[in-house]
Amino acid sequence: MRMTPKIGLALIVRDEGHLLARCLESAKDSVDEIVVVDTGSRDQTLDVSRRYTSRVYSIPWESDFARARNYAIDHVSAEWVLVLDADETLEGDRTHLRETVAGAGAKEGFLLPLHNHTGHSPSDYSRSLVLRLFRNIPEHRYRGRVHEQLTVASPANLGVLATPVIRHDPETGSVRLKKRARNLALLRSALMEDQSNPFLHYYVGIEWLGLGKPGLALPHFELARRTLEPTHLTFRLPAVRYLVACLCALGRLEDAALVCLEETSTYPRYTDLIYDGGNVFEELKEYEVAIRWFSQAIASGTPGLGFFHTNGTESFLSHRHLGNCLLQLGRTAEAWSHFQMALRENPDDIPALSSLFLAGVQSSGLSQVFAEVKAAGYLRRPAQAETLAALFFEAGSAALACECLVEAGVRESDRTPTQEHLRARIRYWVYGGRIPTALVALDRARQCAPSRALDVSMRVDEIAGLSIGGRLREAKTKALGLWRDPGGRGPALALINLLSMTQGGRASVVVPRAHERTALQTTLSLVECCLRGLDGDRTEECRRLAASGLAYLQGFGPAGWRAAVRYFESKARSLKNLVSLRFGDSGRLAP
Repeated sequence: MRMTPKIGLALIVRDEGHLLARCLESAKDSVDEIVVVDTGSRDQTLDVSRRYTSRVYSIPWESDFARARNYAIDHVSAEWVLVLDADETLEGDRTHLRETVAGAGAKEGFLLPLHNHTGHSPSDYSRSLVLRLFRNIPEHRYRGRVHEQLTVASPANLGVLATPVIRHDPETGSVRLKKRARNLALLRSALMEDQSNPFLHYYVGIEWLGLGKPGLALPHFELARRTLEPTHLTFRLPAVRYLVACLCALGRLEDAALVCLEETSTYPRYTDLIYDGGNVFEELKEYEVAIRWFSQAIASGTPGLGFFHTNGTESFLSHRHLGNCLLQLGRTAEAWSHFQMALRENPDDIPALSSLFLAGVQSSGLSQVFAEVKAAGYLRRPAQAETLAALFFEAGSAALACECLVEAGVRESDRTPTQEHLRARIRYWVYGGRIPTALVALDRARQCAPSRALDVSMRVDEIAGLSIGGRLREAKTKALGLWRDPGGRGPALALINLLSMTQGGRASVVVPRAHERTALQTTLSLVECCLRGLDGDRTEECRRLAASGLAYLQGFGPAGWRAAVRYFESKARSLKNLVSLRFGDSGRLAP
């Protein structure tokens, strides 16, 4: 009886202890052995590795990824090698790997789908194919000091798998920037030896674009586009898309449109490039043209596995942008329909939900929009309800923000995933007049805080809530407590004066110049929030506190009114821009 070929997992790592366990846990049942090669870790990487395998080796780092990869492969005894990085995991049908190698026949290796996740939602990812499963023979070894590539004896004898999927979650912040800088230095060194290599230029472009330097990335993608054959889909298609992204980032929209027009003649049914073209024409305000491109992207469907693909270009992303274009043309009912289609295909598409809200606001009042989103079922999903609550509050209705939470079953005692959610909920409850609910949530937040102390903004809302609820003595006590916090002195002085004025007194506490700016900001924010509460359960109390705030500003003379003008000018941007800043656009191509 023939034995099933064995699979060995090969990894190279350095200071990956915070990621490694998740990677190894995802792959351990799919392989027969694990080989880990460490290149100089100073964290717990080695300890984590030894929990999963005794085959742990250490070598000095010589600025050569191929050397380290090949060293790991040399220590794999299995007939097949699976290569992963520490920031990757296997998802989907992992048993398929064993079935694949058992029936591989003459195949020398297999390409697997790599999902590079680029946002907070599970739907935010780009898909490409990578050669990560191959026979363990001497001819199969890596080349290249960085972004190393596997040399295969017979490329024609490669297969393609739909599952399992390799999920890549890139690190962010300083760690990612440090890695990009390291990769860029190695690539530039390699380019000095091989200046016409299109693959090196492609990777240099990736690193520059990832560092936010589209002008430096542009010539490298241009060279890759010129020199790679049209049939070389793995590199040429993403190079073209990144080239379009660079041109758009540099404001060269006409040039980007020309690239899309030229390349869609070569790849007439490449969904992602058609979607990119739609984006370019939308930015050019050629909305009718953009609508045709997005419609064509939807009609083209999901590209085959061999095509570099951003999830959603064939569905929810194009529907969302179609809706935005229709909204610009005044075709609100059609826009609403496309936003609904986007949300049916991807309920996590928060920008589509935000655009749907904007479409509703343009055609009817806030109360009607609330009725429509409720009837459509959007308030039954917590994430959608939180988004809509934020939008109703920003649009001026704290009461409807509260109703969103009620419909979603959100309670003051709920555990919230983030401090941001908790802060937002408390603000809605305070200015929507749900004072008991807000105070219970504040007590819970205080208990959960590391030092049992709330941040300044939440303490300001607490004091406002006590005032709106008629508990002025407690409000004054809390304001005095806030003044004892060096970081809260400006807000505390403003609140002490406002509480006095609310009771018919006057602003008797002088605000030192050092705290004047924060006192003004607190007053203006309080006035704005109270104005949003004029349709809530404590309308008169909110109106009284807002009037006191506006009167208090007069005491600052011209400085107070200048601050007010600047503050409300900054708030007078359209809701669409606010949504864009808050939620971003998951459809943007990012390396």
